[in-house]
Amino acid sequence: MPRPVRRRIGRLDREWARRADLRITVNDALADALAARWGTDRPIVVPNHPEVRSAASTPIDLHAEAGLSPDLRTIIFQGRLGPDLGLDAAAEAVLAVPNAALVILGFGRGLALSRARDRDPRFAGRHVTLAARTPDELLGWTAAADLAIVPLPPTSANQRRSTPNKFWEALAAGTPVVVGADLPTMADLVREHDVGIVAESSRAVDLAAALQTGIDRLDAEGARWRAHIELTARTRFAWANAATAYRAAVRAIVSRP
Repeated sequence: MPRPVRRRIGRLDREWARRADLRITVNDALADALAARWGTDRPIVVPNHPEVRSAASTPIDLHAEAGLSPDLRTIIFQGRLGPDLGLDAAAEAVLAVPNAALVILGFGRGLALSRARDRDPRFAGRHVTLAARTPDELLGWTAAADLAIVPLPPTSANQRRSTPNKFWEALAAGTPVVVGADLPTMADLVREHDVGIVAESSRAVDLAAALQTGIDRLDAEGARWRAHIELTARTRFAWANAATAYRAAVRAIVSRP
């Protein structure tokens, strides 16, 4: 995008933000950045935490659904498929981990490419693309995996500060999540709350090492670790908690003269 166009978009962005009655974003890192960019009070933080339901209410046999050998560890990626999401790196990373397979639940313009990789002899039996699932089903599918991966490359300030739905959904399902250290907002949460593994970077070689570390820990204490992650999600990262801030913000707006 030409620089003059970027500058104009930036000016409009700040102008509309300053006029708004209510400014909301999804995490503290973005709130701080937007307040500085807009020159306004800090936006209210309403995290995009999921509404936690029992992921075990409808058990999923992920190996059977994906046609995988039962001795493989399953790594799940779910959500929109397309460029700049780290899917190439994730596929190569899982291929470098013995006895592991990547299961993708997805939609979008990258779906055909993902299915083509399923047919690539290099990835035979190690890369499976399935149709996206509805939000009511998603936690059960994510809970059926051994690990979840969020392989976003740190290509923008937004991605470096992001906390996408798939990250929170993995925690709600009790599934340890692997992220790169170059995504500091998620990486800090993973370290602070012990809910996954932080790779040295979002490169395939570092993601592979982190996946292996996660698998080794699951072998040693999988049930305890997963129970800790699910409990953390229920007590710290559930929609019931986030909704309190949202309702307070809405009440403040509607109570104005």
